[in-house]
Amino acid sequence: MEYISEISGMRYEAEDLVFFRNIYQSAWYAKHGAKIRDVFCDGSGKLVFCFDRVDHNRLISQWNANKEK
Repeated sequence: MEYISEISGMRYEAEDLVFFRNIYQSAWYAKHGAKIRDVFCDGSGKLVFCFDRVDHNRLISQWNANKEK
């Protein structure tokens, strides 16, 4: 299903993205070159950051290794 970001106006397919509520992981991804595609509040009022699945696949191993330090 196609969505339109209320923040950026960009169109995206939900299945092409990953969604994080972890602000530390989201900031780390952004610092390492992942582009934030959308940000919104979920039903419980928590921020959700949306990243391309391609960036997630590139960064997840590094994130897992880094968060254990």
